[in-house]
Amino acid sequence: MRILLLSHHYAPEVGPPQLRWSGLAREFANAGHSLDVVAPHPHYPIGRLLDGYEATGSLDEPEVGQHGESIYRVRFRETRGTLGTVMLDQLVVAWATLGAVFRLRHRLEPDVIVATAPALPTLIVGWLAKLILRRPLVMEVRDAWPDLIAVSDHWEGHQQRQSLKKRVGLR
Repeated sequence: MRILLLSHHYAPEVGPPQLRWSGLAREFANAGHSLDVVAPHPHYPIGRLLDGYEATGSLDEPEVGQHGESIYRVRFRETRGTLGTVMLDQLVVAWATLGAVFRLRHRLEPDVIVATAPALPTLIVGWLAKLILRRPLVMEVRDAWPDLIAVSDHWEGHQQRQSLKKRVGLR
């Protein structure tokens, strides 16, 4: 089986989604499946290209991952860790990912597309990729988004705007 993963986070970054997908990539390879990944150059958690990482991997020459997966790197926007800059980065990556899927549509021939959160715009891109590639889509959402809304009063800049909890009707 050929799997196309759309993700905002991927190795060599370190975090729960990256570690989870590294393990899945290893198991897919061991089972004889191939994995193509579209993800930005590694910039998590510092918001800029990771130290010691050369911006390799492109749409023309994919990077080869630790488990033999092909990684097509797309651009990102540097962040300062604030909610606004992180959301802007997620939108830039989503737009670049959609462009990559469209540009690579004749080269990529997945049996299934997987779009993974925590970057919610990636899920929208997954749905659009499903339409472009005419392949089934799996949306992987493992993070606690409702819990994030519940603590939104603690987010950066919450004093300047109405509480997200009040806007969505939570107490």
